[in-house]
Amino acid sequence: MKNKKINGFFYALILFIVFTIIDVSLSITKIPNQEFFYSLGRFVFSLIVVYLFFKTMKTDKIFKERLYLSKKNKFLTFLLVLIAIFIYFVLNNGINQIITILSKDFIKIMATVMMALSAGIFEEYLTRGFLFQSFLKLFNNNKLIISSVLSSLIFGFLHLYNAFDMGLNTTLQQVFYATAIGLLFAALRIAFNGLILTVGLHSLIDFQLNLLSSSNNPVPWSVIIIIFTPIAIISLLATYLFEKEYKISMIPNNL
Repeated sequence: MKNKKINGFFYALILFIVFTIIDVSLSITKIPNQEFFYSLGRFVFSLIVVYLFFKTMKTDKIFKERLYLSKKNKFLTFLLVLIAIFIYFVLNNGINQIITILSKDFIKIMATVMMALSAGIFEEYLTRGFLFQSFLKLFNNNKLIISSVLSSLIFGFLHLYNAFDMGLNTTLQQVFYATAIGLLFAALRIAFNGLILTVGLHSLIDFQLNLLSSSNNPVPWSVIIIIFTPIAIISLLATYLFEKEYKISMIPNNL
């Protein structure tokens, strides 16, 4: 039983190490259309991660049937989806991002699409997949919220990997807001009982040209905190309420 509980953590660690090796190797390899093949390599690896996930974890579902949600929790779920869309179209200036990307040549467009998809697929199946489901097996009480917090913290700190390209201050900001977004995705992962939606929203948020290049222009910390702290709080509240719904659903109806 213990081996089954640690398998997910083991696979997550190995996959992240392999990803790092592949990512560094592709980024330093000098070939024509390097950006395209760099994105292609990451995209192919992300698909391998999905295959390994279902091969080892069998399913991305937490519950046999999707969790029943009250009207209040359905509203919270809808709000979380809107927040994710807000992050892309308002904070990331999504419309201009899309227009700018589509104005590029075909190779650049495909590289950007594959980069966004690879980020969404790999990071979701690593953190909300392997790690989240492994944490669920470790805890009996409040396991949804504990798994959400721990997997989101790891998701945030994994972005320290970007410090080599982005600088320490920018990277620490990314760690902070990635943790908040991780909590949002964890809540949606619970509400929808799967990873498809979070992969889609994650890929949407990462659909931007500067994902393929370094950025060293951080906004003030105060702005980051003001925007993403409420997102984290709302996401935690939603997960807490989902946990209550889950506990109620586990009580036998003997009336």
